[in-house]
Amino acid sequence: MQTHQANYLEYLETPGTQLSIPVFQRQYSWGVWQCEELWEDILRAGAASEEHFIGSIVYTEEPAGGQRGVERLFNVVDGQQRTTTVSLLLLALRDHLAATGGSVCGLDAAQVDARYLHLQGADGRAPKLSAAPGDQATYASLLDGAPLPQRYKVSGCMTTNYAYFKDKLALGELEQMWRGLERLFAIIVMLDGDDDPQLIFEGINSKGVSLATSDLLRNKLFYGADEAEQQRLLEQYWEPIEALFDNGTNQLVFNAALRCWLVEKDSSLEKHNRHELYSVFRKFVNESYQGSIEELMGELLEHCRSFKEQIRGPQVKRHLDWAVGEQKNGTVGTYPTVPFLFPALRFYWMTQTQPSGPSILHCWMSVRVARSFFITGPLVSEPSGKVMSTPSPSTWPTGLMTAAVPHRPHSTKSPLRTSSNLTGRSMTFMPQ
Repeated sequence: MQTHQANYLEYLETPGTQLSIPVFQRQYSWGVWQCEELWEDILRAGAASEEHFIGSIVYTEEPAGGQRGVERLFNVVDGQQRTTTVSLLLLALRDHLAATGGSVCGLDAAQVDARYLHLQGADGRAPKLSAAPGDQATYASLLDGAPLPQRYKVSGCMTTNYAYFKDKLALGELEQMWRGLERLFAIIVMLDGDDDPQLIFEGINSKGVSLATSDLLRNKLFYGADEAEQQRLLEQYWEPIEALFDNGTNQLVFNAALRCWLVEKDSSLEKHNRHELYSVFRKFVNESYQGSIEELMGELLEHCRSFKEQIRGPQVKRHLDWAVGEQKNGTVGTYPTVPFLFPALRFYWMTQTQPSGPSILHCWMSVRVARSFFITGPLVSEPSGKVMSTPSPSTWPTGLMTAAVPHRPHSTKSPLRTSSNLTGRSMTFMPQ
């Protein structure tokens, strides 16, 4: 493992180097509020002429594979959310300068594109960033004007955040923003042959959006296969699985389906907690499962299809109750982070953005979560496992207000600013 500190734009500008998001990585998932925090930090760094630390970028160097203009290929193991967001900001800057005919600190649109967005080879151009497979078509459309993918495959986070940066750039402050970009620096970590990218991917304490069970599961299933095999498994098995669960966004139902599969394999696995789901799955696969990875993915795909077909059945309901966090048979469960707000917001989002409106499943899950929170009164555990009392009606407004506010630690005023306010870490709902 080789580690060094680097100016982020200089790192991005390295000639002939493409940054690639591997198949096993999750899709781009930063929200507008995280982009807003980054924008404000960049402006602050530009105004104060101070460096701003944006975290670590961990990668492995892979064979370039003969792509146009690509001499070195870096597979990003950790830091893809920040990498993709800064690329979207640079892309919005390029398009803003092209539309206005302007420049920033001596750079026009063509120079921004040539330095930070494309690699120029004798046989043509290649994108500086190869986004995650689920995001690449959307990114290619924004970068080079390629047709957008079908509506259900468009990366909403990419298009929304790109539009956010374009709106910000239209307000001015270009010089200050660019000075701030020039003061971003990161810790660059290159893994050697003896390092295990999978274990580092699972265990690293990054500043990005916390990993969902499906993210960890995908990493487990794809790691070890070559690139062509990863792509085949992705298209044949994993993408159909994600499509069953709204392309990975409906984690509650996915977790319930995975737990159901584990219990069918070994009934003793039923007694684990929700936060142990991936650990239990990994241990079972490593120690007990006899088939190949492809056989495992095929089993999971067929099981998930059956699970969705029987969504109203009693067996499925039992696992959904476990995923939601209701008390069953006198046992105490822990409730998901931000227990009521996220399902309610998702339900609202479906009504506003989907032509067909929310599905029956979304309606049902929203009602179940609301019922569990307001009527059943699930107990909530601290990280230590201590059980809190059921919230009384007098504490509901306070509890809801607490649950609705994202975790944004206050920034320090030291010369070296950190992006601790970009953690996006989850927050436990704690009734008082």
